[in-house]
Order: sequence, then C-alpha cells, then structure tokens
Amino acid sequence: MHGSIPMSLSNASLLSLIQLNYNNFSGRIPPNLGSLRHLRFLLLYGNRLEARKPLDWSFLTSLSNCSILEILDISQNNIGGFLPKSVANISTTLQWLSMGNNYIEGSIPPEIGNLVSLTILDLGSNSVSGRVPTSIGLLKNLHVLSLGYNNFSGEIPSTMGNLSQLNDLYLDFNCFSGSIPVSLGNCKSLVSLNLQHNKLTGTIPKEVFSISSLTIGLSFEENQLTGTIPPEVGSLINTQELSLSGNKLSGEIPNSLSKCQVLQ
Repeated sequence: MHGSIPMSLSNASLLSLIQLNYNNFSGRIPPNLGSLRHLRFLLLYGNRLEARKPLDWSFLTSLSNCSILEILDISQNNIGGFLPKSVANISTTLQWLSMGNNYIEGSIPPEIGNLVSLTILDLGSNSVSGRVPTSIGLLKNLHVLSLGYNNFSGEIPSTMGNLSQLNDLYLDFNCFSGSIPVSLGNCKSLVSLNLQHNKLTGTIPKEVFSISSLTIGLSFEENQLTGTIPPEVGSLINTQELSLSGNKLSGEIPNSLSKCQVLQ
C-alpha cells in the first residue's frame, strides 16, 4: 500500500489497533489521531513517513489524549526534525516506544521519566544528541534501552543502575565520556551490554564484570579505558562474547578468564 495515511482514519472512533507497518505510506502522520480515545496500539514502522518541521510532530502532541495507548512504533521511516518535549506527555500506560532508524535530532527531555510503564525505549540509529537525562533512572520497568548510533555526549548517568529489570542496554557508537558507572553492576538482569565506540575513560568497574546474567555479550571496544582486567571477569561464566579491544588496558590477562567456557 502507498500514499498518505488518510485524515479520515480518526473518524473510526472505536479503533484500538492501527497496524500499517511495512508498506509504502509517505507524507505526514495525521495530527488528529489523538481523537481515537480507544487507541492502544499504533504500529507505523517500516514506511516512508516524514517529519521535518515542528508542525509535522503534531501527531505526537495529539496522542497525549489517548489515555490507554500501550505501543507506539514509528521506527524505520524518514522522520526527522527535533524530538518534541511532548513525547513525555504520552499516557503513562505506554509500554513500548520505538522511534529507531529515523533522522531525529534534538535531545531526550528530562520529563521522559514520566513514562513509568515503559518496557522498551528505542531511539537507536538517529541523530539525537546532548546528555541522557538522569530521569532515565525512573523508568524502572525498562527491559530494553536502545540509544546506540546517535550523538549523545557527557557521562552515562549513574541512575541507569536503578534499572534493575534491564535486559539489553545499547549505548554504542556515541560520544559518551567519563567513566563507566559502578552502579551498572546493579543491573543484575542484563544479558547484553554494549558501550563500544565512545570516549569512555578510567578503569572497568569490577561490579560490571560480576553480572553473571550477561549471556549474549559485553562490548567495551574502541574507548579509552585504562587499568587492568579485574579477576571478576571470571564471573561471566555464561557470556558468549567479550570485546575489550581498542583501549589502553595493561597488565596480565587474569587466570579467572578460563572460567568463561561459553565464550565464542
């Protein structure tokens, strides 16, 4: 299917699901979708939908009227312009917010912490910049946080250590600086942690190497990390991938690495 999404769609007042993904829809997302008070799922990913000017983002502001919205997925489109603050005004019932693989600029507003029901937050592969707000630590139901392939800078907020249910954390290919927060060691449910290709400095916290749930992998390559590999690396007994290349690490490889028998 192709063409624009008709404005008249909002006349179907009892709609709870809009699923138009993987088509060739183009143009703006209708700004009147907020009148669909029963809307729970809005799936528009994999199209050619566009946004460039603030007015093009009116749909997001209108969605604040959808009080039971659970999933909003506009990933894999041609959506650009600056991410509006109204993203944080979407209903607190929202569980899935995916905007990855677009051309979105701007920064994450501090009010993002209002979306307390989020389990997935995906802004990967955009041009989002600035610091990740400390309020990200309020999203305690998050299972996936994907911010890779953007222009984020500053330190990784230590409040990420509050995300105890987090399974996947992707912060790769950004400009994060400073040290790796020790608090990440509190994320005991992590299966994948990717911090590669940043500007991180300092030593690798032993607390991070003690996360035995890391089964998929741990990647810190292409940073400016120093010091030795702590013996706690032996706690990664279920890890398939460990990547530390392209840093300034020194000292010996600890014997405890031999305990990581799942490494591929």
